[in-house]
Amino acid sequence: MENDFINDIVQGLPFGYALHQFVIDENGKPCDYIFLELNSFFEQYTGLSAAECIGKKVTEVLPNIKEDSFDWIKEYASVSYEGKKLDLEEYSNCLDRWYKVSAYSPRKGYFVTIITDISEEKFVQNKMIEKENDIKRQEVLMDMYNKKFTSQVDFLDYILEKAKELTQSEYVDVCLYNEQTQEFRVPPCKINTGATNNLLNNSTFESLKTKNLWSQVIHQREPLIFNNLNRNAEKSENLLKGYTKYKHIMSIPVIADNKIVAIADLGNQASEYTEMDANHIALLFQSAWFIQDQKALEDRIFSDQKKLAYISNKMGALICEFKTDSTITFVNKAYCKYFGKSAEELIGEKFLKFIPSEEKDIVQNKYLTLTPENPSIKYIHQVQKDNEIRWTQWEDMCIFDAKENPISYYSIGSDITEEKQLNDEQEKQLSQLNGMINGSQVVMLVIDPLSGEIVDANPAAQNFYGYDKNELLQMSIHDINILEDESINKLMHEANEEKKNYFTFSHRLKNKEIKRVDVYSSPIKYDDKNMLCSIIFDVTDRENSMREIKYLAFHDYLTGVYNRRYFEEQYSNLNKSSNFPLAVIMGDLNGLKSINDSLGHIAGDSVLKEVAKRMLNCIDKGNILARIGGDEFTILLSNTNEEDVKILMKSLKNINNCKFTLNAEEKSTIELSISFGYGIQKYPNDTLDDLMTEAESFMYRRKYYHSKSMKSNAIKAIMNILFEKSQREEKHSERVGLMCQAIAIELGWPEEYLNRIRIAGYLHDIGKITVDEYILNKPEKLNDNEWEKMKLHPLKSASILENTHEYKDIANIVLSHHERYDGTGYPRGLKGEVIPMESRIISVADAYDAMTDKRSYQLTKSQDEAILELKRWSGTQFDPEVVSVFINKVLPYYDFLTTDSSIISEGIDFKK
Repeated sequence: MENDFINDIVQGLPFGYALHQFVIDENGKPCDYIFLELNSFFEQYTGLSAAECIGKKVTEVLPNIKEDSFDWIKEYASVSYEGKKLDLEEYSNCLDRWYKVSAYSPRKGYFVTIITDISEEKFVQNKMIEKENDIKRQEVLMDMYNKKFTSQVDFLDYILEKAKELTQSEYVDVCLYNEQTQEFRVPPCKINTGATNNLLNNSTFESLKTKNLWSQVIHQREPLIFNNLNRNAEKSENLLKGYTKYKHIMSIPVIADNKIVAIADLGNQASEYTEMDANHIALLFQSAWFIQDQKALEDRIFSDQKKLAYISNKMGALICEFKTDSTITFVNKAYCKYFGKSAEELIGEKFLKFIPSEEKDIVQNKYLTLTPENPSIKYIHQVQKDNEIRWTQWEDMCIFDAKENPISYYSIGSDITEEKQLNDEQEKQLSQLNGMINGSQVVMLVIDPLSGEIVDANPAAQNFYGYDKNELLQMSIHDINILEDESINKLMHEANEEKKNYFTFSHRLKNKEIKRVDVYSSPIKYDDKNMLCSIIFDVTDRENSMREIKYLAFHDYLTGVYNRRYFEEQYSNLNKSSNFPLAVIMGDLNGLKSINDSLGHIAGDSVLKEVAKRMLNCIDKGNILARIGGDEFTILLSNTNEEDVKILMKSLKNINNCKFTLNAEEKSTIELSISFGYGIQKYPNDTLDDLMTEAESFMYRRKYYHSKSMKSNAIKAIMNILFEKSQREEKHSERVGLMCQAIAIELGWPEEYLNRIRIAGYLHDIGKITVDEYILNKPEKLNDNEWEKMKLHPLKSASILENTHEYKDIANIVLSHHERYDGTGYPRGLKGEVIPMESRIISVADAYDAMTDKRSYQLTKSQDEAILELKRWSGTQFDPEVVSVFINKVLPYYDFLTTDSSIISEGIDFKK
């Protein structure tokens, strides 16, 4: 339900949302990312469906993303792994859309993107920028037209400075070119800042013989743009040699009289250069050259109006000249095209005719107020165009004579209808925002970023915080957020400056309860004021889960002590001169596999917990205990010495041979056995691996001397637990062991084999420790299912003994003691002499004892009856030789067969 609730929130967010996980390449570097989840707005804004994205890499969904001019993967990697917050507006070549993108990382290797499609806004914005640039360029040209330059260098410095201002470029250069001689010449301009001085060692240069940027511009006679040179290294080697300090560069040919007269370079505009930038600057330089050329060639023979006409007709802005009564005396082509009339039709008309009547007096009063001290004014008004009302922006200028009387007026204008509509749309969105705030189930607050006062709160916020709206509007965010006021103010400033928009806080409710919340804050226009809109999500449960995850990340799930990851990190953190020397004590729990195989993993886990508890009781608070493997523990000590380590080792060794009760009801006990070793830093640069290697070597040297007794203790413990389950098994094991030894004696076996066969007979049923107690002690005959479980005990017996040191060689004997001489036995179906001789002896002794032992589900056979059964199955179930020796040489002469002996003793003469 919680997941559904969160999913509903994500799907209801008023922006595109997606969660991604990074993919790491073989060198450990982020190279791609995978879509984990996304909402419907993300699908709408990108045109990508969740079905084609979720679980896939971005390079699979968008194969051309790495060719994009913006390095999405690199930037998102810095968010995921360096904690960078990303807030930008960027164009996606793959999707052919503009997006406002915010990105942050909730956890290393993951990142969230919040996107809004701003393509339409960008289109309008670019149109407005283009129009503004047109106006600015016209202002420059008009200013330049009236400006007197003392020299060509003075002129070039002026135009370079204006180009730099228009584009906000860091570097601008110009190099004059002579098409006839194919030579470049660098003028001594003050403004030249870029690559020209690097490229030209002398005043001339045969550039067309060398492949570089200028030669390409000359050949193509068109502007060349290179953005993000760090992603175009292959082009930088030759073509862009000398432009090492450029990130973006635009090189433009200046054409005058159909000849290239210069090349202008602009570098490091804050954003990438566009074709629109190239067109503006090309037109600026060409117009500037034209003006200067015209002045020089025609010696000011053209009137100001003709020159203005020539220049203005190449401009996109609307330009007209008019008299005091608004009679038009000159219009450029753009003006004619906009109003759909020819110059002849417009000249002589009053431009106030195109203005709605209610605005005519206002517009006329504006230009009539111009003075020599204030010769220009800007304003916006409506015009009637093609039976449609359009919004236009104008700058009116007046030229005065020496007596300060107006000679003529000029207007430079542009259509801003789209911009006006955008502003209207923003007001509409504000209205919609109010509706969304009040209707949404998501907690929302509108906050004054300067004072922190709560300006608005939706019903969901009232329900969450427990205050009614009037109470909230009398409060500030300082009353809710438990951070210090100074910290809150700083974070509000960051959100207002769009430096950061995602936060996690602790908020206090009216009932004094503290909740952890995620807050997304963005600046908005609210009632014509700059405010913060904060969207708030209760993440208390998530934060609690994260704390639990963090605990599990550094602790062993079973014992509760630290894990290997924490141990290694702490060694790295402590490995400094103030803590030298560091020491590591390693402990290895002996026989854990035997305990797991015979008594089960629950018993093994209990032993591990007990060992961890006892080791914790031995160490000081500042020491670090960790479980670094299945049966391995380590202790990290800092600023210690060998004497202190040995004292702790002595305390730890006391854990050995301690009795530990596995089952309180059955009083099953086992003796703990751990081998310890230690390593101490000899030099400050000794690594953890060095100390672990030293400790392991020490431990395994000591472990050898304790291994045999440990295995014996483990086997003894297992047999004791089996006997606690069934007393009948204890007596049965003892008798079978004695009978096996007696048979071996009569077969003439050497003395060194007698104890081996007796122990094999004694341990032949150790695997029954894995059989349920009710099956072992069942008074009636076993059913088929129970019998199948019972038949597994030879395999279990062999597995337990195989994992010991001193009983490993009898594992195969015990495994085969239920094989039959004719090959129909189990578990492997061995036949005849392929069955180990010891196994054949155990088979006879085991069968005889089973027949003569008292059992509730079968009649006990007498010795004679048992002998007849052995003879009957001799050659099929039993080895004939073993049956003969047992009947003829053991039964008549060994009196323990007629007594209930429970003593196993080496060296006893069992004959009468």
